[in-house]
Parts: sequence; structure tokens; C-alpha cells
Amino acid sequence: MNMPATISVIIHGHFYQPPRENPWTDEVEQQSSAAPAHDWNERIAAECYTPNGWARLLDHEGRIVSLVNNYAGMSFDIGPTLFRWLERKAPETARRMIEGDRDSMVRYGGHGNALAHPYVHAILPLTHSTDRVTMITWGIAEFRSRFGREPEGMWLPETGVDLSTLMLLREYGIRYAVLAPWQATRFRALDGDRWHELGSNWIDPSRPYRCRLPHGSAIDLFFYDAGLSRAIAFEGLLQGTDRLAGRLAEVSRHSSSRLHILCTDGESYGHHTRLGERALAALWANESASKEFTVTNFGAYLASAPPMHEVVIREGSAWSCAHGLGRWKEDCGCSTGGQPGWRQAWRAPFREAIDGLRSDLHRLFAEQAGRLFTDVWAARNDYITVLLDRSHPSMEQFFSAHSRRPLSTRDRAAALRLLEMQRHALLMQSSDGWFFSDISDIEAVQNLKHAARALDLASAFAPPHLEARFVARLQTAKSNLPAERDGRRIWDVRVRPARVDLARSAALYAMRSLAANLPDPYRTHTFDIQRLSFERLPLMNGTMLVGGIDVCSFLTFERKEFGFVLKWSNADGMRGFLFPWRGQEDLRRRQETFEDQVEGASSPRDTEATPIAFTILSEDDRQEVLMTLYGGWEALRKRYEELATYSQGLLRAFWDAGLSPPDALRIPAEFIVARNLEESMQQWRSDGGAALYRSLLLLADDAKRLNLPQREPVRRLLAHAFEMRLSRLRERPDPDSLREVQEVIDLAERLGYAVDQPESVVLMYEFFTRDVVPMVERIAQTESMEECDLASAILRLGDRFGLSTERLRQRLRPIEERLAADPGLWP
Repeated sequence: MNMPATISVIIHGHFYQPPRENPWTDEVEQQSSAAPAHDWNERIAAECYTPNGWARLLDHEGRIVSLVNNYAGMSFDIGPTLFRWLERKAPETARRMIEGDRDSMVRYGGHGNALAHPYVHAILPLTHSTDRVTMITWGIAEFRSRFGREPEGMWLPETGVDLSTLMLLREYGIRYAVLAPWQATRFRALDGDRWHELGSNWIDPSRPYRCRLPHGSAIDLFFYDAGLSRAIAFEGLLQGTDRLAGRLAEVSRHSSSRLHILCTDGESYGHHTRLGERALAALWANESASKEFTVTNFGAYLASAPPMHEVVIREGSAWSCAHGLGRWKEDCGCSTGGQPGWRQAWRAPFREAIDGLRSDLHRLFAEQAGRLFTDVWAARNDYITVLLDRSHPSMEQFFSAHSRRPLSTRDRAAALRLLEMQRHALLMQSSDGWFFSDISDIEAVQNLKHAARALDLASAFAPPHLEARFVARLQTAKSNLPAERDGRRIWDVRVRPARVDLARSAALYAMRSLAANLPDPYRTHTFDIQRLSFERLPLMNGTMLVGGIDVCSFLTFERKEFGFVLKWSNADGMRGFLFPWRGQEDLRRRQETFEDQVEGASSPRDTEATPIAFTILSEDDRQEVLMTLYGGWEALRKRYEELATYSQGLLRAFWDAGLSPPDALRIPAEFIVARNLEESMQQWRSDGGAALYRSLLLLADDAKRLNLPQREPVRRLLAHAFEMRLSRLRERPDPDSLREVQEVIDLAERLGYAVDQPESVVLMYEFFTRDVVPMVERIAQTESMEECDLASAILRLGDRFGLSTERLRQRLRPIEERLAADPGLWP
């Protein structure tokens, strides 16, 4: 065995967020507690996941020396629910993670930094054995599709472990896992007979161990250094760029251990500790210059130092509960958040309710899917191929492999409903639902929403008492908050209203059509919509829509046809109805009935018609529909423009006098300036032009006088204009292209927007790395005065983005001095 030459350090980040999507729409809805971000995924991505892809390594003056991909240096795992969101909403960050693993493969001889993770962050020892298999196999398939390789290790949620779980990991090709040091009971040398009982002591985490499993197999285990890991999470080791590197250097000098493993939530690096990602960037730089320790990963360390000791694990244990697995099934005393005196007696009935529903859904799946699939559990395990690729060939391959017989469209829809039911039955077991202080917390409510979605999908096959039995169990789960009462009330008040069926999607389509001509076919959330009939009738003070549509879920092939009559009046608002589609003649009859009702005439009550109202939509959808309607109000815009023009002289008189104008003067001006600013920037972004730019500068001055709040559309327009002009500068480096870039920056600063936004800094850093450094080296050879002047101006531009330019300046300085001393070049 070749032991590592120096002290080895492994830093592992467990990156995870619970599923936050509405289970019916597959979209994350607004979470006010995450403000100013839209939701917690978006906020933590901005604070942690993205900054770790481009972590700033700073010099002693606080200027950026380089942007470091921390995912290339640290060991990490990413929960599949989070990675799926990143791929959809922050694809560049997801790409950076994949690149980091690929770079580590090169650096560490084929051993990548990334570990796999079960598909659901459930406590595996508490799950049913068939669910455990599915979660592990889906997690491996997700990892393979993301990283393009087989995983060597797997991170266990909350490091929850038992022998059955380890046996499954090994069966599916996983070589190692990571545990807390108190999750072992005894150890011995591999070639020894005498066991060392640990009792209340923790195992030595400075070496890997082999855990022998029943039936002759074995898996290797690492145990992390609890002291160093806690220092990252709770003792400020990330506060400042040199504290982490300094502590590890000190430990390396004074410790006899050859291996130190630090494991924390990945969110420690930037979210829990602001700018904590910079401590990692500084560590990699320190490690490359230090002979005291070497950063590695688990696979590479195992290759150089395989286990010499055997270990026996503590059955049913985890890293965040001192009572085994009590935190996820009983009132053990462990909790996060809450108030003094709160208890978690709700956990046991909540666990019983979820487990009971899981068993009911298992039986239903086995019975109903057994008519369609040759092996229902094999089909469920392989359903991940459809989740990763819903293309027609992928779907055909799945059904060809698992169907008992050729399935009709109706049978396929039933099969997909049953499989989606099982997916949500897995997601409702996410550990977050029990981790915190109360059953009313958003994590427990999210689990309940997945349970509700599973029950909706089961409703076509299940007896009606299935939901009633589940809700009755929930009633015994008492909240600490008197207003929340119990799980049943939470179900009625916070879960039922979140349900989105085909009818709600049809209503959303009708409301969106009031102010926009939607394409045909049209996709919204998880539904595809095709027109059967559509007519827009202009009214004196509004619009009436009369139509029919076919709504189909692209997840389950559920479909239904609807007709609708919807009226929007600028004076009275919206009124309309949704009803089953029965053809054009029935639609006309319903239109006439609706018009009679609007005019006050009596008509028989239509029991099949459902009112269309904003209240049935999510907050995000309500906002989007209403803002679209508002955006179409040209009359309002003209009125404000008239008011702003009429009062312009008086408004400026207030400004010139140093006084704050009254609201009646200020508000119309704010509206017009904000609108003109966005419209002018839209035009200037693509067309450019000196006259338009001067107009923008004047608008920026007005916006500053009005103290206009910063607007996201303006920020996006500035970012896009900067990206376009920087791209032109890279293609054609000349003074004109440089001036265009400087104009964007000057405008941003005049408007009060920060120019050194993370995405812009990344673009500028890449420009310097790939283009400016070679340009300076070329100038050193050619001593071109024109290029030297251009490069100097570009370096000044880099200063505005906080880049360290001193090394390049030093390279140019002798050339500038020689050129300045040449009389032939003087003007």
C-alpha cells in the first residue's frame, strides 16, 4: 500500500434543498419568507450554489485575482430535487458543477468529486424496502445522466444508516459512504481478532474502514472529523479568507492523523456564512503552495490507502439526531426552530399517517399496475428513464420493456398515472417534513402536498375512503400553534387549495387569452392545451371570449375538454364560466345564457358551470394575468403621459428649489420615466446610436431625481446590453467597441445599478483571461502604440469590476515608457 506523502484533507459539501415545486404544476411558487428572492431555491442559489462555481480569490487589496470553481476542489453531493431545479432555472451553475467533477476526474486519476444521492432525501432505514431500492436506483440513474459516469460513493440523507441500506448500496455498485464518528460501535484490524468496543467514544476518523455485510460482501466507510466540521458550521471558520486554510495548516503541523475529513451542509459556503465560498477559494490557493497538506477526494484516497481496519456500524443512526432516528418518527427532543415549550409529539402520528398511506398506495399499485406490467416494481424502478427523458422514443422503449401486452392509449395513461402516484408517494417521505419544529412548517406541508397529489392520481383506481382514512390519521398530529390545530386542518386550509386540476388549467388559459393571443397548441405548467373553438368579441368597454379547448397532462396523459365564456370589463372586472365541452351548438346556447345573466334576465341555474375567478389561481399566476391585463391599458398610459407633460414645468420647479414634489406630480412622472426608460433601453440594446444614448442619460437623471426604485427588467436589460457589447469587443477589439462597453457601464452607474453583478464579473474575467492576457503578451512583442493604448483602457475597465490588473500593468509599463520616450511617436 502506498500511503499519501502528506496530510490529506477532504472537504465535503452536502448540497440539498427539499422539493419546493407545486406537485400539480411542477413550478416553485412564491415564498414570501425568501424575500427579496422569489423562493428559497432562487435565494440560496444566488447566495451559495452560483458563487461556489465562480468563487472570488482576492489579493491583499481585495481585488479579484481569479474566479475559482470550488466544485473542482471539494467533494460534494447534490440532492436530485435540487439538481433538477438548477438545470431548469440556473443551468450555468449546474454546468459548473458538472465541469468541477470532470476536472477532478483528471486531477485525481479518474476519481471524481461528486457523490450520488438517493432520489428522495428520505431516512432510508425508515422506508419500505421496495421504496429504498427505487430511491437508490433512481439516484444512481440521475447521477449517471448528470455527470456521465458511474458513481463510486453515495451520500445517505442525514447519514441515516443500517445494514440493509449498506447492502443495497453495495448491490448497486456503490463502493463507499460517509458517516458521523458516533455511528460506529466497534472496530478491529482487518487481520486481527480482537474488537475494540467504542462505548460512548467516537471512532478515529483519520482512516477509512471496511464494513463486512451479510452474504460475504463489504463496503468501505469514511467517518468525518466532527470537531473540524463543527468549526465550519458553528465557529466562524469561514469568516475571513484565511481562517480555514490557517486552521488546516495548524492541524496538519500538530496532528499525527494522516487524513482529516470535514463534512457540512454545502449551504455553509455562502448561505449560512456570507461569502463563505471565498474561504474555499483561498484554501485551494494555499494548498497548492503548501507542503503541509493536500486536498483530495474519497475515491482517490481509497485508491492510495485502502482500509486496514474493519468496523461495525450503529444500526439505525444518523448525523443530526442523538437518539438514533427519533427525529423523524417521535418526540425525541431534537428540533430546529420553534418556541420554548414546544414539543414534537406530532411526529409519531404524522409518520404513521404517511406510512399508512404509503402502504395503501403500494397495494393499489401492485393490484392495478399488475394488469399492465410484467413486474410492477421493476417497471417503477425503470420509470426514472421516463422522468429523465419524456421523448416519444424513450416512452416507447419503456413500455416495450415492461408491458404485459401492447397497451392502448387509455392503458398507457393509466400506467403513467400509477407511476406518477408512486413518485409522489416517494416524495411525501422527504425527511424535511419531520426535521423542524412543527407540522405547520412549509417542509411538512410540502410532504402533505405530495400526499395529496398521490391521492388525486389514485382516485381513478382507489375506493373513496382512502383519503378519508389518511386525513383521520392526520387529525391526531397536533400542532404547537393553536391557530393551526392539527394535520387535518392544515390539510383542509393549506393543502386542498393548492390542488391544480385540468379545469384550473383551462381557466388559466382563458384568463391569459383576455390580453394575449396564445399560440395553438399551448403549454402551461404540466398541461398541453389545444383549441377546439375560439372567438374574441370586442365590447364597448372590454372583451368577451367564447371557446373550447382540449387539456392534456403531458405527465399522465389525463385529458378533458372544456368550453368557456369569459367577459372582461374595464369598469366591472372579470366574470365567466367553465363547463364540459359538448360542441359548437351547446357553446352558443351557453353564450346566450351567459349574456342574459349579465343583462339581468333570469335563467335556469347551470349546475355544470364552474365560475372562473382569480382566486382559483396561484399568487404567481394571478400576478402574471393581472399584469398582462394592466400592460394592455393604453388609455391609462396616455392619461399619465398627458398629466406628466402638463405638469413637467411645475415638477422641475420643485426639483430646482430642492423640494420634494407632491405625489400628484411625482407619480405620473414616475410612471412615464420608468416606461420610457425600459422602452428606450430595449431599442438601444440592439440599435445603439448616440442620440438614443443621450436620451437615456437624461432619463437616468430624471429617474435619480424621482428616486425610482431599481427594477428587475432594467437590470436585465443592462446585463444583456453589457453582454452583447462585450461580445463585440472580444470579436473586434478597437476603441469604438470599447466605448460601447463603457457606455453601458456609465449608464448603469448613472441609474444607480451596480456594474459588478456576478454574471457581469464572470464575463469580464473570462474576457481578461482569454483575450486580454494574450493581447498584452502580443503587445510586449510588437510594441504597438495603438494596441498599448487600447489595452491600458481595457485594464481601467477591469478595475471597475474589481479585477486585479497590476500584473498586466507591470507587463505594459516598460513598453509604455519606451513608447513615451520615442520622439517620433509624439503628436
